[in-house]
Amino acid sequence: MWSTKYFEVTTEASAKTNIKSPGVKEVSSANCEAHGAGESGFTITNTRTVKARRRGGRGGAVHLDLPAQ
Repeated sequence: MWSTKYFEVTTEASAKTNIKSPGVKEVSSANCEAHGAGESGFTITNTRTVKARRRGGRGGAVHLDLPAQ
């Protein structure tokens, strides 16, 4: 996050929850090539706060659910 002369912007991420392992996909195509297992998916909440340098702030939370790949 970046801030300006008039606003201070901060962000904070929660711990990962609801962690899910990648699945297996069966493919019978002749040109199919096996790759690694992929990455685990998870849920996270990212909270961003925007504060006017001379006043109080306001913030909001974004809830992200990232599927396993």
